[in-house]
Amino acid sequence: MAASARHKLPWVLDPVFVDRTPLRAAFARELIARRPNMIRLNHPEFSALSGKAPSREAAGEYAHANRIVVAISGKTDLVTDGGRVMTVSNGHPLMAKVTAIGCAGSALVAACLAVETDVFRASAAALIVFGVAGELAAEKSPGPGSFAVAIIDALYNLDGPTLIARAKVS
Repeated sequence: MAASARHKLPWVLDPVFVDRTPLRAAFARELIARRPNMIRLNHPEFSALSGKAPSREAAGEYAHANRIVVAISGKTDLVTDGGRVMTVSNGHPLMAKVTAIGCAGSALVAACLAVETDVFRASAAALIVFGVAGELAAEKSPGPGSFAVAIIDALYNLDGPTLIARAKVS
């Protein structure tokens, strides 16, 4: 993180399972104090760190207070920087059945941050791409094993027209 700050490189925090143990939550809070550009988490993880139920207002307050972009994943993903808010309704239930799929989504956010300086836009774009790829992969997959491979192929083959046609953003 010191190198990231020194070279002004963006970084993403994915505080996995902070809702399961106070030590993880405390460590995540220490990391948040070091100013990641973006934090990607699910509903229980958000509640564990913020002390509030996930909502548009709570996420916005948390983002503003910590000067970060917050992305809360779920049936509908929520992205906010405390001022701007976007919801992404893409994805598929099979995504929740594959171990480390959330981590892959966070990695995609980091990749988008490498080419887009607006953290809000990069985060939203990554979640849209990932959700659309999840939908495309699910169309070809009878279960989570084949889905894990199909989403990689879907990401590789995703093109602009397909992304635009399938994005569900508000």
